[in-house]
Amino acid sequence: MLESVKRNEILTTNGQGLDLILKGSELWAEIDTIYDEFEPWLAIEINGEPVSRFAPVKGTSRICLYKGKNFDISVRVKLYRETQAMFDDKDNAIIIKSLITDGEIKDYDAYDYVFEFVGDSITSGEGTYGALEDNEWMPYVMSFSRAYPNLVSSDFNARCSVISQGGWGVYAAWDKNKDNVIPRIYHRFHNMAKSSESTDAVIINLGTNDANSLPGETEGFTKAVVSFLKKVRESNPKAHIVWAYGMADYKAEDAIRAAIELYKAESGDERVNYLRLPEVTAKTMGSRNHPGAECHLEAAKTLINYLGKYLEI
Repeated sequence: MLESVKRNEILTTNGQGLDLILKGSELWAEIDTIYDEFEPWLAIEINGEPVSRFAPVKGTSRICLYKGKNFDISVRVKLYRETQAMFDDKDNAIIIKSLITDGEIKDYDAYDYVFEFVGDSITSGEGTYGALEDNEWMPYVMSFSRAYPNLVSSDFNARCSVISQGGWGVYAAWDKNKDNVIPRIYHRFHNMAKSSESTDAVIINLGTNDANSLPGETEGFTKAVVSFLKKVRESNPKAHIVWAYGMADYKAEDAIRAAIELYKAESGDERVNYLRLPEVTAKTMGSRNHPGAECHLEAAKTLINYLGKYLEI
């Protein structure tokens, strides 16, 4: 017999969702989907493998997360938002109103680590879906499922939160707009995702869009990086911070490295490092001239190797 359990989980940005252990044969979710123009996408994983990806219809709907035959088997079910927060929509969210099941569900809580990922369209997974010739800006080309934040977090069994916006930077956006920068929204999204556990690692991938303001505005860029690192450290006092840059190009690399060294000299904080990520190639290119799924896999391997040494896995 199916029974309903209220949840009221609001998904506004990529990676947000549910991570559940189900002992039962069915699991459904009743959701409300709200947006003006840019439809949010969802993905479902069963026992660590993606099994579905879709844009739910506007309004209230019921979606199937799992349906089997053996009531006594426990399965891990994830339902999460694929697409970044959409600031161009007045309202853009998916609300998980309730879960419907014939069995027992509990939230998965056996994480080994807590990771926070900060970035731009690359961190939003833009380019991980869609054909190579797809160049129109559409939500379906983004993903959490194929992007390196999910791949890295899954490998470490880490609770993951993502703060990313396509086109934004740490100092300036792709069009040199100084308002569309991640530091402006960092606290809001960091506090939204904050768990009871302290963050073990913060992975920042910013600079690709800022590069359009360099080298002419290097001084402003340097100040912005130093200021942002201070903000991240204040919010994550125990975390290792790694500025993992690249994938698209390395135009801002020298400026980033110099700013990190300045921050370390001024603060005495030695738990901050720079890491170069593999650059996209013709073979690993995705849609919208962005790094594709294969490039994200390469970046994930680089980060897994780096964090494994630091965290002494």
